[in-house]
Amino acid sequence: MARRRVRPIVAVCALLICAFASLGGCSDDRVSPAGSDLIQTSASSDPALAPDEPQRKAGKLRPKPSRATKDKSRMFYDNCQIGAREVRNKRCIYGARKGRRSVVLFGDSHALMYFPALNRLAKRKGWRLVALAKVGCPPFDQLVYNRRVGRGYRECLRWHRYVLRRLDKGNPNLIVTSGWIWHKAMRKGRIVPRASERNRRLLRKGYVSMLRKLRRRTGAKLAVMKDVPKAPHRIPPCVSRNRQSLDRCAFTIPDSHERQSFERAVVQEVKGARLVDLSPVFCPDRLCHAVIRDRLVYRDNNHLTATYSGVLWRQLEARLPRP
Repeated sequence: MARRRVRPIVAVCALLICAFASLGGCSDDRVSPAGSDLIQTSASSDPALAPDEPQRKAGKLRPKPSRATKDKSRMFYDNCQIGAREVRNKRCIYGARKGRRSVVLFGDSHALMYFPALNRLAKRKGWRLVALAKVGCPPFDQLVYNRRVGRGYRECLRWHRYVLRRLDKGNPNLIVTSGWIWHKAMRKGRIVPRASERNRRLLRKGYVSMLRKLRRRTGAKLAVMKDVPKAPHRIPPCVSRNRQSLDRCAFTIPDSHERQSFERAVVQEVKGARLVDLSPVFCPDRLCHAVIRDRLVYRDNNHLTATYSGVLWRQLEARLPRP
């Protein structure tokens, strides 16, 4: 009898919390407590945290699945991710533009996808945020194949040299790097098979080399973002087809992702580098959610939507080194 009397009171309290939560995002889904791996915050008031079970139905999805591929953040639409043939970035300064602490975001489109969270955090912390991204060009000191140019991506290595020269003058306090782990290395004019141990080794060595250069030339702290799990299907079309059964679009982190991931080994070889892994936030117990509190998580099968990335700032703050 006591349990029956308590439950309505708990339910009423939960509703009151939802009503007054400034961030919104409440749902009827039961939410797992934020453990040691997640920032300690009320799950009912944090739109980033995935519930225990994948969301089954959604109201007004943000963004709409039909527009998800264009949900790429202000940095993209400001042309701060340069194209395949370009090797120089324009001046892209965000956050607190006159902030005393300088943070750099550096990498390919998998760096760009973290911009909404990092920019929001930079504004709150008073950091000056410098955005340096190039399409298909990871922060690895290793020649990779690029399908846009149809050969070894020499422009990527030229861009790396430009970035290093620019950072020599910038005195950054923290450099946040990210790159797609499924790039294909080039060796003696040939493409190394993507899933091979040799490819992982070459990309890992290239990442270590670049991070050591960044550390030696700037003295900045380094945050290495662990790449997000690649879904076995494109998430937006799946969500469009399964609006009343969204859990069908959730997926378990593939074993191939863990085999390919080399970022943990990289940070162990570079002094001053820290691994930052946000996947436990949206893939609790290795189950990646397609939709979290009506927010579409992926815009394809390997990039976060800008909409979802923007609500990850608390989790990012909890994991980043202090600049």
